[in-house]
Amino acid sequence: MDPVDLDQRLAATSAAAGRAQSAVDTAAAQLADSVARREVAAANARRYEELGRKGFVSSSVTEGKTQEMNSAKAQFAAAEAALAGARQTARASMPNAAARSSSAATCACWRRPTAW
Repeated sequence: MDPVDLDQRLAATSAAAGRAQSAVDTAAAQLADSVARREVAAANARRYEELGRKGFVSSSVTEGKTQEMNSAKAQFAAAEAALAGARQTARASMPNAAARSSSAATCACWRRPTAW
């Protein structure tokens, strides 16, 4: 393999690993956001359910808050799945990066000196 090709492949692998880690970080942030939204929606649903039982709000308002809670739970599940997928992609790219990096160190002897 041409040394230039090896350097380009190593750079591409490093960039891919960086993108994979960025995807993990983004998915983790989205999960944290969905946790907060789920907690707020659950608290609101409980609050409005109590208000509905006491007759202070209509049943449609109570149902709307329950729907918001269910939607927040679904968004949380989607965020969990996205994080799991991003982590799996990142793990899959890491062994390749390590293998290529170690093969680059092994093949360093094949690189031509710049004076040639």
